[in-house]
Amino acid sequence: MIEHVGPISGVATSRGLVATAGYDNQLILWDAASGQSLARSQHDHLVNMCVFKNQDIFSASSDRTARRWRASDLRLLTVYSGHDDDVEMCAPSQSGTRLATACRDHYVRVFDVGGELLWTGAGHTADVISVAWNSDDTEVTSSGDDGTIRRWDAATGRQIQTLDLDGVETDTVLVLPNGVVLAGSDDGQIVMFDGATRVATNAHSSGVKRLAHDGAGQIASMSYDRTVKLWTFVDGELALSSTYDLPVEVWARSADFLGSQRLVCGSFGSSYMTLDLESGSWCHGQSRPTPGINAVLSAAGQQLTVGDAGIVQSNAGDPVPMGSLCNFLTDWDGRVITGGQTGELFDAATGSVLYQHRSPLNCATVLPQATVTQAESGASGSAQSDGAVLAVGTYTGEVLLFQANGGQVVFAGALDLHDNAVKRLASNGSHL
Repeated sequence: MIEHVGPISGVATSRGLVATAGYDNQLILWDAASGQSLARSQHDHLVNMCVFKNQDIFSASSDRTARRWRASDLRLLTVYSGHDDDVEMCAPSQSGTRLATACRDHYVRVFDVGGELLWTGAGHTADVISVAWNSDDTEVTSSGDDGTIRRWDAATGRQIQTLDLDGVETDTVLVLPNGVVLAGSDDGQIVMFDGATRVATNAHSSGVKRLAHDGAGQIASMSYDRTVKLWTFVDGELALSSTYDLPVEVWARSADFLGSQRLVCGSFGSSYMTLDLESGSWCHGQSRPTPGINAVLSAAGQQLTVGDAGIVQSNAGDPVPMGSLCNFLTDWDGRVITGGQTGELFDAATGSVLYQHRSPLNCATVLPQATVTQAESGASGSAQSDGAVLAVGTYTGEVLLFQANGGQVVFAGALDLHDNAVKRLASNGSHL
């Protein structure tokens, strides 16, 4: 059976077909009606996204290439090389004759569909994450981690305009048929630029990771607040029409409309998931948990692992499901702690939820009380504990502090240390 064995980071739909891009390096083609996989190909590293155009599929990868495949059987047609870092996104022009790429080397590039590099756009001062064409192929719009959106002349690569998001990072940008630009930001806003007019809508309580347009009037926004929302335009402004909760299996990184009544989304399982927009029900299809391991821990004579499936495995007991992809395992105060994508902090022995945060949890370490005292001037709360304190790094940049009190885990405050995800924590006893 053809299926993913790692998280699905990108999805695309066209004429009854679904394409999925995975962190297992695979690009897989599916029949949308049956959910059966039809073909697969591979990049040499993570596949970050994919998109259909005419009879082709284009994909972007951390192997520093974008690629063009024949949609019927995923036969490789073209490799777009010359990038110096991960290619996060690629976008074919409306005519299908050119391809724009967004790369973590800070550059926007446009290629002839046959693979010839036409121009390289320099201007972004951080990773470029998203790129889109306007309706007549005269402009390319990009967004990135420098908190700006930039418009480029598609023929020459000359920068036309810089739109400032006040330093807030954005992962996703759309250019609507009427030229209006929509950007989803890490502070949960959808920012609309219509000529010189800027309008910000407070859409989500956490970062907006993907915007999708159905080609008619509906816009979907996906967020790490674990919701997807549908919007329409009323009197030129975004109006919320529906809100849906995301199942724990859904990765709020990718979405595409399948007709006007279904939304296809990436997942942490072996296949994509589909939302029926009329009933609000989710179809898991034939998706199964994947085997990726994100953390290993030796504690109290046990060897423990946890990963994408959110199941804590032990050599000394039965597996314990957490209900969420998990990123770390930490031995603290006589218990093992884990957490991950849903922002929940778990007791790894029981799966019980100890705390709920607003964004994913990435990592953890244990601090002596002295360290917390030294850092406390930057905390929004205080950690008054005679024992060691648990510090948990989050997607939104905070480090959460917890104390043990009479067998209970108590939230003791938060250190606002970074503007973006904390990916790793370490302590030497005197410094974090």
